[in-house]
Amino acid sequence: MESSLTDKLTRLYNRKGFVRASEHLRAIPGGRVSSAMLLSMDLAHLKFIEHALGAGPADELLMRTADILRDVFQENAVIGRWNADRFVVLNVATPGQCNSLMRSLNDRIDSANSSESGMSLSLSGYFRVFDLPLPIARKVLFNRTETIVQDFKTVTEPVARRA
Repeated sequence: MESSLTDKLTRLYNRKGFVRASEHLRAIPGGRVSSAMLLSMDLAHLKFIEHALGAGPADELLMRTADILRDVFQENAVIGRWNADRFVVLNVATPGQCNSLMRSLNDRIDSANSSESGMSLSLSGYFRVFDLPLPIARKVLFNRTETIVQDFKTVTEPVARRA
């Protein structure tokens, strides 16, 4: 990954890198996949944590979140840090696979919170599954991502439980 396309702290794609990498997604080999899941999540209370406890604990939560996302979304996914406290994932999968991935994400967060010392990880957000021509046109992807990122109220499916 080019350094201008990645977030230095989490080593995930930044906004520009996420959009660019997403253009290169392809259908699952041999699959009949014509849909994708776009997930947008906020790391809860990050600004408060940073002001109250400093950058170290806030950075630790950001890195833990990135590690969990990499663990859950290993294949056919592009993962990015959209802004300071927001993460996005574009995953090529069937609707059934999307539901399974969301269960895995919740389980991984619960597991991390019960086994790791320190602050509990809390994510909130939404996802959409939509038909998608592959490869993805940059304008289509950016518009869909911006819509989800900017307007959480119009999306009805919660991502993860709060800790």
